[in-house]
Amino acid sequence: MKIADIMNKRKKKKEEQENELLSQGKPENGQTAEQILQNPNDLKTVQEAATESAAAAEGTAVTENTAAIERIAATESTAVTESTAAIESAAATEEKSVPEDNVVWEADAVQNEKKDQEKEEVKEAEPEAPVPLMPLERLKPDLSIGLTKEQVEDRIAHAAVNVLVDTEVKTLKDIVKENLFTYFNLIFLIIAILLCVVGSFRDLTFLPIIIANILIGTFQEWKSKQTLDKLSILSSPKTKAIRDGSVQTLQSDELVLDEIVIFEPGNQIPADAVVESGEVQVNESLITGEADEIVKKPGDSLLSGSFIVSGQCKARLDKVGADSYVSKLTLEAKEQKQGEESEMIRSLDGLVKLIGILIIPIGILLFSQQYFINDETFRNSVTATVAAVIGMIPEGLYLLASVAMAVSVMRLAMNKVLVHNMKSIETLARVDVLCVDKTGTITENVMTVQQVIPLHAAVKTEMQSSGQGTFSTDISASDVSAENGAALEAEVSKAGAPQAESAAGASASASSEHIGNAAPSVSLPQQDFTPEELAVLEMQLGDFVAGMNTDNVTMQAMQNFFKKNTGRKPDQIFTFSSATKYSGAVFGEKNYVLGAPEFLLREDYSIYQSLLEQYSSKGYRVLIFGEYQGALDGKVLQAPVLPKGMVLLANPIREKAPDTFRYFKEQGVTVKVISGDNPVTVSHVAMEAGIDGAEKYIDAVTLKTEEDVLEAADQYTVFGRVTPEQKRQLVRALKHHGHTVAMTGDGVNDVLALKDADCSIAMASGSDAAAHAAQMVLLESDFSKMPSVVAEGRRVVNNIERTASLFLVKNIFSLLMSIFSIVFMVNYPLEPSQISLISMFTIGIPAFMMSLEQNRNRIKGHFLSNVFFRALPAGLTDFAVISGLVVFCQVFEVSDTDVSTSCTILLAIVGIMILYRIASPMTKYHWVLWFTMIFGLLFCMIFMNQIFAITTLSKKCAMLLIIFAIITEPGMRYLSLLIQKIWDMGRWIKKKWSGRKMARAL
Repeated sequence: MKIADIMNKRKKKKEEQENELLSQGKPENGQTAEQILQNPNDLKTVQEAATESAAAAEGTAVTENTAAIERIAATESTAVTESTAAIESAAATEEKSVPEDNVVWEADAVQNEKKDQEKEEVKEAEPEAPVPLMPLERLKPDLSIGLTKEQVEDRIAHAAVNVLVDTEVKTLKDIVKENLFTYFNLIFLIIAILLCVVGSFRDLTFLPIIIANILIGTFQEWKSKQTLDKLSILSSPKTKAIRDGSVQTLQSDELVLDEIVIFEPGNQIPADAVVESGEVQVNESLITGEADEIVKKPGDSLLSGSFIVSGQCKARLDKVGADSYVSKLTLEAKEQKQGEESEMIRSLDGLVKLIGILIIPIGILLFSQQYFINDETFRNSVTATVAAVIGMIPEGLYLLASVAMAVSVMRLAMNKVLVHNMKSIETLARVDVLCVDKTGTITENVMTVQQVIPLHAAVKTEMQSSGQGTFSTDISASDVSAENGAALEAEVSKAGAPQAESAAGASASASSEHIGNAAPSVSLPQQDFTPEELAVLEMQLGDFVAGMNTDNVTMQAMQNFFKKNTGRKPDQIFTFSSATKYSGAVFGEKNYVLGAPEFLLREDYSIYQSLLEQYSSKGYRVLIFGEYQGALDGKVLQAPVLPKGMVLLANPIREKAPDTFRYFKEQGVTVKVISGDNPVTVSHVAMEAGIDGAEKYIDAVTLKTEEDVLEAADQYTVFGRVTPEQKRQLVRALKHHGHTVAMTGDGVNDVLALKDADCSIAMASGSDAAAHAAQMVLLESDFSKMPSVVAEGRRVVNNIERTASLFLVKNIFSLLMSIFSIVFMVNYPLEPSQISLISMFTIGIPAFMMSLEQNRNRIKGHFLSNVFFRALPAGLTDFAVISGLVVFCQVFEVSDTDVSTSCTILLAIVGIMILYRIASPMTKYHWVLWFTMIFGLLFCMIFMNQIFAITTLSKKCAMLLIIFAIITEPGMRYLSLLIQKIWDMGRWIKKKWSGRKMARAL
């Protein structure tokens, strides 16, 4: 029953009670109604009695109403019952003392007054705020059923949903604000208002360019956001959850409190949870900073932001949304921190800030000089100041960079490459070292078992076996329990003799080759075996893998191959861990392990090294299956392992891998292979893929300290047996050597290295953890797309660097000319419309057109120094010829309009010359663009001369213009040579100084 219904019912009851009380107002002396009405005192007595009775009833009702609201539904039925009983009791009492035939003549005035008072008091007593929801009841759902639909809806109503509270999502309104409300747009607005005030509407020609910049920037950013939003849905993290007894795959922000979820290797934990069943190993490096893997069993907590390394479990979400760490930790790996902007954006930011600071004082000084000292009119002073300020503002430079970046993001998105961070586009273009993993990058992300070879343990000499005892070497059916003996014999009898004998022969041959290389103190027996021994080994492996979770590609391959087993169930299993390099299972008193030979055999590895490397050198991944002689606990092995056999696995090389690595070699990018597999195996695979220097390999187990890693980073190409922390150390070491490092990865063990790399690329088919830590995600997991990604980065950076020089020419000239005008008390020679004309045809249009060109040249040097070096000769030439022309025109008393027109023509000539240099080498496209810009300038100067303040020149001014026009070409050429010499000398001095400083340090 709703609270409103309860209140209406009580109101009705109280009105009935009042009616009853008022109707009993006839006194016992038998007075009639007329007598009562004629006697005010008696009427007052009746009214007071009725009022007191009503007030008492009302107080009781209000008290009960308040209690009912506090107790909500729990006590409402009791309150209603008590209220009804009280009313009935009061009515019964009054009925005994008053006759029924006197009810009809009750005073109407008293009754109506009391009803109105009752309505007002009840209205005040009713709650105005909406009734709060019932407190959310925490649940522990059945693990096989999970939450029901009603329970999920209840949690959604209570906002107990795993929403990332600090996710910043730009809306169209935000994008418009960012592009419209900028510092320079404010300056342009003030300039436009000033020009309108002085009536110089002709000089508002810069406004269309500014408006176009705003519209283009807004459109490109919005379009880019829409494209990325669509791709983000495809790559967003998903979690398996159990609802209404079925497994559903949900986005992380669709999960609710108390949800039963299934976690598998590679999954990122989206919210704080509690393990309910199963066992997993968790990497909490993003939380604790330590790469140690922690075992989580039923009852243990799982922190959001950590990753499942191995195992499988069902867990209940304990804290979601704002109550968990996920909003901070999930985004930490991919968010752009302060100081992490790319060199280009950082340089542009610095340039724009510097100009933004300078234009205010220079503009004020220039206006004051023109108006107060040179006695120019207010209109002329404003237009001259505006022309200087517009010339100093790089209105299109920053926008051009942003638009070019947005276009690149869209191009990559269409190529199925998701970009989390735009700065990575430039960084990737500057990369000179690319670190890759073997599996999933060089090879396909699948694995197959190629062969199984039983092993006989080596027989050691007394000296070798001192303190360790001698191993039993026979593999027999006794290793399998008696209860399954019949099943084993049946399976052995079914084993094909030809297949077993073939395997035995191959192993014997391999063994005979190995014996010649064995150490003299070790007697390694012939590795010949019978079909029965092979069948026993395969049956043991079948039991082993049948009890393991399919939590990695290796175990998937093993389960696909070893399908026959005796049906034995392990008492306990230990899933594979990248820290221990093995998986294990306990069968009664037998402890079996499967893993990397170096980690299982340890000090006995040298005995089998030659045999193992024989297969590793052919590209096989070799695993050892053996019996552990100690108590298995999932930690690093301490006791010896009795080897039972070898399992040979292989990954196929990706079809386009050789072409991809050939491209990087041609581009001067060094490829480093960092893998957790055997270095010999990885080296063979790398050579097959065509990686330059693949024969230079090292086992990372031998790298004990960070100094060892630092020394090996530049010396070797292939690194095997690398731990997650060592991957991170290798990336840091390469950066320490001055390299720009890109890292590709697809697994949880790559997360730390991906975070530390200058540019990180993940495969979408890999773990969620890697995809979130990376700046780019290859959505089709196709490494062959990397050349196109690098090419796109080089295209955008080279084009922006080239076209930025055009903008900087105008800025250098305007700054120097403004200072010259202030110092030498001359009028600024140009008008705003003339500056807009030159900017349009020598800067704006050519820069935009060239920013979309293909440019695969390798990026060299620093962005700002490269741009400044290209722009400085033209900027100085502009200043020299314009300032010289102004001085000569003053001496020869040339009019201000002629000076302004001649300066505009000179600026156009220099602008066309620098455009030719920037566009070189001249292609057909560049020739067309160059001549089009010349034609555009001439057309506007001849047919639209009034708009751009172009007048007919006097003979004196025309002769001066011709002389200075002739000077421009050799002037810019010799200035370029001079600046080049100064530049080279500066770099030589810097190099010498660095060398001496390093020598002193050593």
